[in-house]
Amino acid sequence: MDEAGREAAVPALNRTARRGPATVVAAGAVWLMAVAAGPCARPQKSASPTPPLPTPPPPTTAADAKGLTEFANAVKAYVDLHQRAEAGLPKLPDRADPAAVTAHQKALADAIRKSGPRPRQGHVFVANIQPFFKRLLAPELKGPGTAETREKVAEGNPEPAEGLPRDPDVKPRDVPLAPYADYSAGAPVSTVPPPVLLKMPQLPKELDYRFVGKNLLLRDTVANTVVDFIPEAVP
Repeated sequence: MDEAGREAAVPALNRTARRGPATVVAAGAVWLMAVAAGPCARPQKSASPTPPLPTPPPPTTAADAKGLTEFANAVKAYVDLHQRAEAGLPKLPDRADPAAVTAHQKALADAIRKSGPRPRQGHVFVANIQPFFKRLLAPELKGPGTAETREKVAEGNPEPAEGLPRDPDVKPRDVPLAPYADYSAGAPVSTVPPPVLLKMPQLPKELDYRFVGKNLLLRDTVANTVVDFIPEAVP
């Protein structure tokens, strides 16, 4: 893939992510084809170049296909809940001050928690999708040539973890790993390196992936809460 192709690939994936949770499985085909065509991450401003992206394992097994469908459905169910809860709150102005944003964030998190019984770990990262995510992460984060990517995972990571580098600019903070728990106020958020992010199913704007220690977190970007997590996802 030439430079023009690389520049076009990332915006295309980002547009897919904004279309909503129904596109999670369909987006899987997009990112599989994009990666198979060659490196598509934007150039990084660093001393050493980003290594080429390997082709991810395709979801060809019955378990992978089932897991991707269940994950897409669980993402949609959570985003529907988020949107219903937010619709019941006063609309946040476009130019709200920080205090108003924080109040809206807290009100949304509380509304989601009051919507029903707290779910358990695995309600979005369903059991059938967790091995798929771990297989995607393993070649990027384990073995020769992965030191730079592991350093990126450690950047802004709020919890130290054995085998991961330490970010000297980050003061460690505990982040509770429980669905619907608040992401600790003032805690940093980790970097998700583009070579890793581009291989994952794309998410709607209400959600993002983060690392806490070696755990892969699904975070509500508006409520700033933990939605779900995969324990020890980083090898």
